[in-house]
Amino acid sequence: MPERAVPLVVSYAPSETNEFKRQSETYMAAAIARGCPVRFVAMPGTNHYDIVFGLANRETPLANAVFETMGLT
Repeated sequence: MPERAVPLVVSYAPSETNEFKRQSETYMAAAIARGCPVRFVAMPGTNHYDIVFGLANRETPLANAVFETMGLT
């Protein structure tokens, strides 16, 4: 967990295992409890290996969320 409250962007592919999704949800809940503003971003049509490519395309919800979190919109 971050030592101080920082904004976080969390995403996972819809095809991830239920366990991976559970771990992400647990992490988000813990971060929120620590005071971190957390934003979950759905990335339909992605999988575990290609979801990160969404960061390279400014038009994706994931890239938009990261840029907004950084104050770059």
